[in-house]
Amino acid sequence: MLSAAVATFSKKGKPIHLNAGSAYFGGMVGIFLTAIPMSLLTGNIFLFLIAMFSFHLAFSGRRFAKNRTGIAQRIDWIANFLMLFSGVGMWRKTIPNMSLWSYLDSWHWALVITIFEGTRRRRQEVKNVLQGI
Repeated sequence: MLSAAVATFSKKGKPIHLNAGSAYFGGMVGIFLTAIPMSLLTGNIFLFLIAMFSFHLAFSGRRFAKNRTGIAQRIDWIANFLMLFSGVGMWRKTIPNMSLWSYLDSWHWALVITIFEGTRRRRQEVKNVLQGI
């Protein structure tokens, strides 16, 4: 995590940025290579999909840094399609098991009610002002 912060806040192209970015990418590869067997051994498909998603972000960043032409190559397209399938897999795994209430837990409802109540009061204040004119 420290290498990610150093890479993020250092000037691009400087040795500290390049070294921190390489360390971050190496760490993400290590996490990916350990998460995949763990997910397969435990049957945790969500861990597998999250590992794919996280690695894709690091891989894409590395590819963009190395590919100065900006033209996507075959490996980039393969990675993006794998990410698409991973995203669809996460959606299929998560969404059907959720009810609307569990998706909008108590703090979500509090936020929704606060927004609507605030707009209702504001409309009433505007109406009162307009009636007084």
